[in-house]
Amino acid sequence: MRELHELRELRELRERPEQRSEQVTMVRCDLSGADLRGLDLPGWAFHDCNFNEAKLTGASLDTALFKGGSACSATFVDSDLAGARFEMVDASDANFGRALMSESELYGCRLMGTSFERTR
Repeated sequence: MRELHELRELRELRERPEQRSEQVTMVRCDLSGADLRGLDLPGWAFHDCNFNEAKLTGASLDTALFKGGSACSATFVDSDLAGARFEMVDASDANFGRALMSESELYGCRLMGTSFERTR
């Protein structure tokens, strides 16, 4: 398992897709406003990361773990979140519209104003 601590390293995933298959843990990363649309990040773990206003439209995050941190106003539209687990995440005003969320778990999360319209 590999840990990433800088957004610069995450940008390399778009340029070097062979690294995507490796399971990665990100710790206390500030990904606020980041454009992560369409990235393939299955099984990744995000501990105390800031995803506020991040764009994760169409991302593959199946079996990912989001533990602590925040995702206020983040966009998960059309994302694959099957089997993902969110623990103690502030996801206020996030948009999960049309996301695949079968077997996903949300534990102790703040979800004020969050949209789950047409999730499956």
